Amino acid sequence: MIALGIFSVFAVLACHWLGIYLIRLSFEGTLERLGPRGRWGGEVAFALAIFGLVVLNFADVLICAALVRAQDGSLGYGDAFQFAIANFTTVGLDKPVDATIPALAGPLIAMCGIVSFGWSTSFLVACSHAARLHQGGRALPPG
Repeated sequence: MIALGIFSVFAVLACHWLGIYLIRLSFEGTLERLGPRGRWGGEVAFALAIFGLVVLNFADVLICAALVRAQDGSLGYGDAFQFAIANFTTVGLDKPVDATIPALAGPLIAMCGIVSFGWSTSFLVACSHAARLHQGGRALPPG
């Protein structure tokens, strides 16, 4: 059970890494196309990065919910999603009534959420800095 939980954490974080990589490529491409033309280039690129991170975090929660649902097939997807999102956002939620979810699932999902939100926050700070540099006429910092 612990091995499956650890594998699940790495699966969610791998998904998050891939998503951040794709969002970064989109952000840099948008800055290159629109950035030098004024303020809106940086704003559009930043807005797209935020939207991408919202979608990415939602996908992370869907992965967690699917793993919870796979553990307890009698659990409805709505209940599994509620459990996953409550723990992913670290609000915490006891398992649904009559569910056979292991006690370790909640803390592992919370750990994924903490890492994902921290990673997303640092990424947004880097995007904000890069957009400001680019609007000032300077080149983007490397990778």
